[in-house]
Amino acid sequence: MKIKVLQTHKKSSLTYNFVQDKFCINPDNKTIAIADGSTQSFRSEFWAEKLVQEFCKNPTFQEDGFCQLVKNAAAEIQSGPPKFSDNMAIASLERKKFSEGSTSTFLGIQFNNQNTLDLISIGDCTIFRIEKNTNISSFPFHSVMELNDNQYFLNTVNLLKEEPDSFEISKSKINLQNGEGLLLCTDAISRLFLSDPKWVNELIHFESYDSFIEKIEELWNSNLLEEDDITIVYISDLIQSSKSIIPPTGFSFPEPTPPNTFIPFKESDSNLNFSDMDIQTIMQNFNGIKNDFEEVKKKQKFHEILLFYMVGILSIILLLLFLKNPTVDSPKGNSGGKENSSPTDTTKKNDTSHLTIQ
Repeated sequence: MKIKVLQTHKKSSLTYNFVQDKFCINPDNKTIAIADGSTQSFRSEFWAEKLVQEFCKNPTFQEDGFCQLVKNAAAEIQSGPPKFSDNMAIASLERKKFSEGSTSTFLGIQFNNQNTLDLISIGDCTIFRIEKNTNISSFPFHSVMELNDNQYFLNTVNLLKEEPDSFEISKSKINLQNGEGLLLCTDAISRLFLSDPKWVNELIHFESYDSFIEKIEELWNSNLLEEDDITIVYISDLIQSSKSIIPPTGFSFPEPTPPNTFIPFKESDSNLNFSDMDIQTIMQNFNGIKNDFEEVKKKQKFHEILLFYMVGILSIILLLLFLKNPTVDSPKGNSGGKENSSPTDTTKKNDTSHLTIQ
């Protein structure tokens, strides 16, 4: 079987060296792995790279063996603090993030022979199977909702706890037929394929990065595809030759246009000299805050809808109670138009009967 990799970074990363999706292919033991580092965690691209490299060197599909493998990898990542930014504000933020650990999802496979393979995954990476009849099946998720509900990941700090928080491991064996293909995909492109499988056949046939990124940007701009790192590892005996379609050397997305605002500092101020890593850290944190804000907005909208329904239900209940127990008018006077005698009047009459006539 031959392998074609299609990968690009998100626009906010600017250049490919900051891509947080990682892949590894080991032809010697027929092992392939992908990992998706979390934007919000500390330099997750290094953790994702460590995961795929360690797995492809020593693949294991037993839960105990896999947990030990990722635990050892986490110990190496957390063994000593890295060099933080020279900018004090950014360095403080980096230290806090380092103490919280690096986070990534993972999916790995190994071919036992040409058509049989083992699979193991944690998190929201997905494998798609292109069958002979052009049907497309997927594992471990069959819908976008299932994928979004999966909140498991591998975190370096959590793995080194005495009692780590649990995470769900998905495993499977796949038997391929001749002429079938497989796609290993990270979360953003998986959502697109799960929502509309027609995009599978359209995207896997690109043979150049220029044509591939043109389509990806079109999907980003139309909001059909989440603006995130994209990784597709396509495996098939129908591929003419193995290749990696990735950004060429020197490729960069345009930098965002800065706002036209007055900055009351001298241009020579050393605090304004940010390195590429500083800029990347700022962008990642900005994206993290943006994502958190969007999540708060979604929750607020949900609470507003819930409150609206509660008020509506309460109004209906009150209306039903009113209709069931209508107000009863107070009784009118005696028939014949005579007024009722009050107790006071009766008392007066009784008192008059006891008067002595002189």
